[in-house]
Amino acid sequence: MNAASKPRCPHEHQCPPDRERPDRRAAPRRASHRGRARTTPRRRSGQQQGRASVIDDLHLWLFGLLSGDAALRAELGDPPSIFDRPPPRRALPAVYLGRIEASDWSTDDGPGQAFIATIEVYARGSNRSGLYPITDRIGALIAGAAPVTAGGTRIVLATQLTAAYAHERAQSAFRGTLRLRFLCEPAA
Repeated sequence: MNAASKPRCPHEHQCPPDRERPDRRAAPRRASHRGRARTTPRRRSGQQQGRASVIDDLHLWLFGLLSGDAALRAELGDPPSIFDRPPPRRALPAVYLGRIEASDWSTDDGPGQAFIATIEVYARGSNRSGLYPITDRIGALIAGAAPVTAGGTRIVLATQLTAAYAHERAQSAFRGTLRLRFLCEPAA
C-alpha cells in the first residue's frame, strides 16, 4: 500500500470524509480585510508608532555605529562582517546584532522605554583572545555614544551590562555575548 492510498484512520471504511459528515460543519470563511476598518493607522513620516519603530530606530543606529567605526572594521577585516542574522560559517570574525528585549520605562515626565540588546561576536582561534579587542571596542563605542537622537527616538543612556565568552564546538569558534542596555524616549 503506497502513501497515497494509505487510510487516514484504521476504520476509514466506516468513517466518511469530514466534508461528508452531517454532524460536522465547515468553518465559516472570514472576509478579507477589504471593506473592514483598518485596526492600526498607517505610519506617517516623522510620527512614532510605538515600540516597533523605536526598536527599528535603535537597531539602525546601532548598526550604523558599529559599521561606521574604523577601528572595529580593522579588527573584523575587509569587508567588515556585521550581520543582522547569525554569520555564515566562512565569515569569521563577525558581529551579529541579535535579540532586542523591550520594557516600559515611563516616568511622570513622559513616556520612555528600556531595551536590552544582545550582540554576539564570533572569532576563530585557539583561545578567546581574538574576541577581546572586538568586544572591548564595542563596549567603548557604546559607553561614549549617548545621549543621541536616532530617527524619532532619543537614546538617553547606553551602557554595557554583561560580557560572556564561550567556545562554540559546532562552528569550532569562540563566541562573545554582550548585553547592552538602552533607555529611550521620544525625540522632542
